[in-house]
Amino acid sequence: MAPITVFSEKAYIRNYTHQLESYYSISDRIALSSYLGWQRVIGNYSTEIDIDSRRPRNQEGFAFGLGADLSLSKNTGLYIRHRWFSFEDRNFALDKFKAHETTLEIKSYF
Repeated sequence: MAPITVFSEKAYIRNYTHQLESYYSISDRIALSSYLGWQRVIGNYSTEIDIDSRRPRNQEGFAFGLGADLSLSKNTGLYIRHRWFSFEDRNFALDKFKAHETTLEIKSYF
């Protein structure tokens, strides 16, 4: 426990995240969206240690996405997103992947 943020190796785990989203309105009912993200998670030696490297977590991930928002009515919207991402843990050899996902949401506000 610390009264202020700890940025050194004494921190149990450090998480750095940067996200940039932008939206472009095509009409009153349609908007395009984009997403760019980066995340880094660093653990200290009190967290899980890899057997081979004898080092703690050192994860990094990137993501890029595109989407569209469609206004169906005053209180309802349809949101479509597709995102590509990659992830790697430099100290855990098997923790590495690349993938993509698509989400479709209908939101209604009362």
